[in-house]
Amino acid sequence: MGEIHATLGKSIAYIVQGQKTDGGRLAQTNFQSYAMDHQRAERIMTRDIEACPQGALKGGVLAYHVIQSFRPGEVSADLAHQVGVEFAERITDGGYKYVLATHTDKGHIHNHLIICAASDITRRKMRVDASKKHPTIKQWWKISDEICTFYHLSCERGLEVESPKFVEGLNGLYASAKGISIKDDIRRRIDMAAGKSTSFEQFTNTLLSSGVKVNVRGKHLTFELTETGFKVRDTKLGQAFDQTNIMAKINRSVVNQITFNHKMIASDTNGNLSIWLPGTRRSERITIPMIRVIKDGQTYRAFLTEDQEQVITDNTGRYKRTVLPEDLYTHFAEPDIDLSGLTEHRLTPRIGVSEAQHRFYVMQGRRLDQLRDRARELNAATKWVAADHDLTQDISRLDAEIRKERAEFQALIISRTDLNQDLDGQRTPDKPVETQQATTRRERKLAELELDLKALKRIESRHRQQTVQEPVHTRKRSR
Repeated sequence: MGEIHATLGKSIAYIVQGQKTDGGRLAQTNFQSYAMDHQRAERIMTRDIEACPQGALKGGVLAYHVIQSFRPGEVSADLAHQVGVEFAERITDGGYKYVLATHTDKGHIHNHLIICAASDITRRKMRVDASKKHPTIKQWWKISDEICTFYHLSCERGLEVESPKFVEGLNGLYASAKGISIKDDIRRRIDMAAGKSTSFEQFTNTLLSSGVKVNVRGKHLTFELTETGFKVRDTKLGQAFDQTNIMAKINRSVVNQITFNHKMIASDTNGNLSIWLPGTRRSERITIPMIRVIKDGQTYRAFLTEDQEQVITDNTGRYKRTVLPEDLYTHFAEPDIDLSGLTEHRLTPRIGVSEAQHRFYVMQGRRLDQLRDRARELNAATKWVAADHDLTQDISRLDAEIRKERAEFQALIISRTDLNQDLDGQRTPDKPVETQQATTRRERKLAELELDLKALKRIESRHRQQTVQEPVHTRKRSR
């Protein structure tokens, strides 16, 4: 079950497609008897919503989208459609408009049901409970089971021990119907686009042609499905899909990142940027191809191939010396390890009869989160902090270990990008590549190291604050 907030017409158009519904024969509504017109259906449903006392709220729920699936080979399309009609009539009780479509284009027959969120009789919005204790979807599940039992169809009653839930957005609903995760689908599209691109600009255009728009937001990327508006940040897709690792896939090499402001650009000609080296009083510069650059407003991030030497020239263009990209960090700030998107599950209990009880349990959840954080700090200190070392030294040691792991992880995802190209071109890869499971294990290991670093930095920050707040005479006495 999913909610429709902005794409009602597109959603109806999707479910009533002729190639999915036996030429439209298995698509119908309970409010128009002639040929299916998704635009007219949207207008009629929208009028019901606007007629409610609160009207059509911005970002509000326009309709609910339910998928009812059947075991492969057990039901005919006509019977499945009949079951869908009875199910729709039961859960709407004749008070809400709906569009029903039975799809026969997959390995299993399934019904798509879009229900208007507002009643055309009471002019009130449908009450849908998404809580875990008494969700509406569980009530509808039982109604579906009753109808299927009457027709001697299978009911997956073993699923009742689990907690039914709303799918993550409308895209998640479609993807679940196809047996895939929407995030996995976006990851697949990103990898395919990266494998076909040689620059970030080409990558964004290729990805857009496959239905995904890329937005640069500082250090992060946001991916948006153009057909439905579903958005997901790179941190939600995993480390293999941040700016640095995507540029590594495009360049087919481990990369080093340098960041500079537009004021550092000496010239921009023939697809190349000439950059003044900070600290040289504009007497030295390097040249970087634009295909290695991501622009975000007035900030530029260049991703340079790790083992490719960079030529430094003077302000007249004469050769001075060559350096490796990592040596440029004597001029440019080395990028910090980004831990902003690194989070662990937080307890957000929705229990308690009264609001006061709910606040009490939320407070207890926060205390448990704090205890978990302290346990992580203790474990990290045990693993990484040496008795004779300053904490700053140990943080630097862990920082270096993470950078090393990240470089190895980059090399791994580059090899997987090459594998995708080989398979797409029907060519056998030259050397074996680690499995997706192995890649996932490496990513988890890297995440554990980064959580340890985040914990040590919390300890360092707390220690620094305590030192600042400690009275001067106390600090002198302690010395």
